[in-house]
Amino acid sequence: MDFAALFIVGIAKIDGDLTIEEKKSILAEFSSNFSLDEREASQLLGSAAHLLGHPQLISTQLSTVLSRLDDLFTPAQAMSLVTMMTTVISSNDRISPEQSALIDSIRGQFASQTSEGGTWG
Repeated sequence: MDFAALFIVGIAKIDGDLTIEEKKSILAEFSSNFSLDEREASQLLGSAAHLLGHPQLISTQLSTVLSRLDDLFTPAQAMSLVTMMTTVISSNDRISPEQSALIDSIRGQFASQTSEGGTWG
């Protein structure tokens, strides 16, 4: 869940600071998909945003984690992650090429695998 949070917050921060719409969307995704209450979802958002640091470094940080996706997520979790990421970045009615590339990378890494295992518990 922590690595998923990094990707979800990271894809929104790639283009700069989080907007109000993105924050609301992230909190809703954390609450519904990870079964967190409002306080827990807010803490997870804050922790992920802090760990990611500056928008200029996010792409590099996420690329490092992306190489280990097979170890971190089941195919079902990866597809859930893609859905959450897409929902968050769609909250602004714009998706940048860098955001699309990150989602395509995750989707591509798991496209040939069957969906086994659960999502987030």
